[in-house]
Amino acid sequence: MGYSFLVLNCIIDADFLRKHSRNAALGIEYLKDPRKWSENYIREHGTDALMAFFDPKGKIDHGRKFVRRYENVLKESGRWEQLEAQARERYGVDINSLNPQGAAK
Repeated sequence: MGYSFLVLNCIIDADFLRKHSRNAALGIEYLKDPRKWSENYIREHGTDALMAFFDPKGKIDHGRKFVRRYENVLKESGRWEQLEAQARERYGVDINSLNPQGAAK
């Protein structure tokens, strides 16, 4: 079963990744199940690479979506406190206020 994304008239699939990616296996795993891949990444690596999402001058809407989508995995993996501290220290953002419903979507 193949997986692919259409990006600006270019199909990103396993063949494309094998030809053009420095880490095709990683990209192929992501294509299979982006949510599962992201959850595993958070568990293993934490949230350092995602901090730009919480810059109120930039992608705060992405941060809001991220918190709603991954709140459960962040809390289960013990990464919620890390994200909470980083967002507060770097940007003065309270991530708890980004998800007023308090439930991951």
